[in-house]
Amino acid sequence: MSNIVREIANDYSKKVFDDKIYFSPDVPDKKLNNVISSYAQGVNAEDILVLIDNTTFGNAKDGIIITEDTIYVHNMAERARKLPLSDIEDAMVEYAKIKGNLKINGANFFEINYPAKEAMEIIADMLRKMANAIKTGEYVKEELTNDTPYQPETATGSNQTAKDVSGIEKGENISKNTENIKAIPLETDPEILTKLRKYEEQSTFLCLECGYKGLMGVQGKHVPWYLTWWVLIPVLLTGIGTIPAIALGIWRSLSVKEIVRCPNCDSQLRQT
Repeated sequence: MSNIVREIANDYSKKVFDDKIYFSPDVPDKKLNNVISSYAQGVNAEDILVLIDNTTFGNAKDGIIITEDTIYVHNMAERARKLPLSDIEDAMVEYAKIKGNLKINGANFFEINYPAKEAMEIIADMLRKMANAIKTGEYVKEELTNDTPYQPETATGSNQTAKDVSGIEKGENISKNTENIKAIPLETDPEILTKLRKYEEQSTFLCLECGYKGLMGVQGKHVPWYLTWWVLIPVLLTGIGTIPAIALGIWRSLSVKEIVRCPNCDSQLRQT
């Protein structure tokens, strides 16, 4: 079963784009060592498939790791716990105001401080797939929305009202130079429009994974940890003055980046 679980982790690594979530083999050694010494004693670094860093300064001593058969968790001010993946019947993300929790089998398991909600929902889906694969020995990969990938066509103009995004990134499949890239006319595919209607907000991005260029649904916003309200509010309460407070507000607004999903190949992208 270990090969199936590894395959699932590898597939989901292409769906998650969050700077607090790492997939093997791209987990920093320092984080691996901190996790093993903190709450996963006895685990070999090469067995860690996924690491979620839930700390402010990135030491990863609070968070989650997933191996081929077990999920380990350490929440702040709590004892470390672990659960066999085969014991997972259900996994879901639930938010109450600004506080989130990854719930497993109906119980709070992981208190979410930094990873984005959308990314954690994908992780929950991955856990369900892993648990099912261990129990049944089967894993059915999700297929692309179309039997044949789109072939880009020359753009003939656009009346889109969404803003253009000049810089985007997702590993290797996103380009910052979009001037000579061909686009797929949105009006040619009703299925894409149906997907876009699920989102209250859209932005124009380019995905080199499938060649799609056009509107994508905005799933959320990414804010650097040092500009989250958890950090800024204590600073503002110290009485730093009006001008510094305004400057911090402007800096934060300029640092917020959109997280979107390609309606063609389902890749998750983030604005640079």
